[in-house]
Amino acid sequence: MARQYQFHKWMLNGHPDVTRAVHRVIVRGVNHGLRVTSTTDGSHAPTSYHYSKRAADFGVAANEVGTAKARAKMVAFQKYLLKEFGAKSFLELFGPDNTLAVKNGVQFTLPEGSALENLHDNHVHVVPSRVLALPRRPKPKPKPKPKPKPKAKTSAKPASRVSTRGAQFVARFEGFRSKAYKPVAAEKYYTIGYGHYGPDVKPGSTISKARALALLVRDLASASRAVKKAFPHLNQNQHDAITSAVFNMGPGVLDKGRSLGDALRAGKGVDKALAQYTHGADGKELQGLVVRRAAEAALYKTPVL
Repeated sequence: MARQYQFHKWMLNGHPDVTRAVHRVIVRGVNHGLRVTSTTDGSHAPTSYHYSKRAADFGVAANEVGTAKARAKMVAFQKYLLKEFGAKSFLELFGPDNTLAVKNGVQFTLPEGSALENLHDNHVHVVPSRVLALPRRPKPKPKPKPKPKPKAKTSAKPASRVSTRGAQFVARFEGFRSKAYKPVAAEKYYTIGYGHYGPDVKPGSTISKARALALLVRDLASASRAVKKAFPHLNQNQHDAITSAVFNMGPGVLDKGRSLGDALRAGKGVDKALAQYTHGADGKELQGLVVRRAAEAALYKTPVL
């Protein structure tokens, strides 16, 4: 520690910028398990940075000299200095790894077998510039995380009646027939369009999809009124979804004691309640109803933009 103490002693006498820089290097060298083997003494030429008290050499303990472990320590220190401060922070940096040499802030490779390479094969020679006395280079700022897009505000306005979109939703499951027909021969009236049934449908009648949709909106009115009367607070998507279910199953599903009606009153579990209504009159589950109930549940949970 004698050399290090001597070095610290003259460090207190002037040259504050330079000596702080060298001191920072010394601290890091000691932390890497190295020793200050030379600072300034009479053995250096006047042109040497050692002579002007701006350099420090780092080596290993006597019992480690020449070992692979010693070389690994010194090379690790060279790499650390370059990574921590950059080549521009050094006037000279030489050591066992000739590819990590620095002269006047520029990194280069010392030629194999050159005098400088041979001279610094057993120690690390460091001459920091005044730049090293400044705070360490700031770490690159992390890229700011993209701000999450604000969630679309949902409308709490209650629906007054089934919408055109609601009618189009129901039409997907009712199926379209352009010509009047009787699903069951014994039925009194004919059916046309999206399931429209009644005395106004005559044998041989035809209809366009636009007209059929208009009739469907009219046919949905009674189901829509039943939903509005029982649950006036539902938004448009909720109203359309439940109107579809009522049109398909009848207004009785909204009564107390029925799964759907109870879930709507509780304000939760509506999707699970809808999933219970997927069986035909014979008790068998119908895939068409499974798909329809799932779509109604999804529409019910869709926010109104």
